[in-house]
Amino acid sequence: MTESSRSPTRNSGVSDLLGAASRLFRNTFLKCLPLAMLAMLLAMLPTLYLQLSGQPVGNEVPSDATYWLLYTLGVCGSLLFTTALIIRLSALRNGQLTRLAEDLRLAAARWPTVLVASVLGAVMVMVGALALLIPGIYVAICLVPLTAVAVLEPVDAMAALRRSFAHPTHRRSVLSIPHAASCNATLLVAERLSDRGFPFGVFVMR
Repeated sequence: MTESSRSPTRNSGVSDLLGAASRLFRNTFLKCLPLAMLAMLLAMLPTLYLQLSGQPVGNEVPSDATYWLLYTLGVCGSLLFTTALIIRLSALRNGQLTRLAEDLRLAAARWPTVLVASVLGAVMVMVGALALLIPGIYVAICLVPLTAVAVLEPVDAMAALRRSFAHPTHRRSVLSIPHAASCNATLLVAERLSDRGFPFGVFVMR
C-alpha cells in the first residue's frame, strides 16, 4: 500500500483526515495542477473582468450583462474541471494515471448531476443561514462531501444530497479526500501566484 492510499477509517480523527489529504496532495500535485489552475482561473473570470474594465470590485451586485455571462460560464466551467480533478485524484489514489481526455469525458458525463447537486446544496445552505445561523452552518458541514459523492458515486443529485445528510461520517471517509485535496491544491496555487503579484486576493476576499 502506497503512502497516498492510506485512508482514514470511520474512527479516525480530524488529524488523520488532514494527514491523508496532505499525503494525497503532495503525491498528486503536479499531475493535477493543470486541472486545478483551469478550474481556478475560470472561477475568477467575472472578478478579472471587473478589474480589467476598471469597475469597482466590492459588495455591490454588478448590473453588467457581460459580468453575469462570464460568471455563469466561469461557474459551469470551473465545476467541470473540478469534477475532472476529483476523478483524477480518485484514480491516482488507486495507483492509476488516466489520460486527461478520459478524465474530461467522465467529468462531462457527471457534470449535470454535480451542477444540480451544487445548486441545491447552495440553496439549502442559504435558506439555513437566512432562517438561523446555526442551521446554515450545520447544513454546510453536512454538505462538505457532496461534490465528491456526486462525482464518484453513480447516484443522482437528490441521492447525493441525502447521502451527505444521512451519513455525516463521510466527512471522515475516503470520499472526502479528493474534495479536500482539490481545495488544498487550489488554495496553494492561489497563494503562490498571489505572492508573484497576481490579483487573487480580491477573489478570495469576495
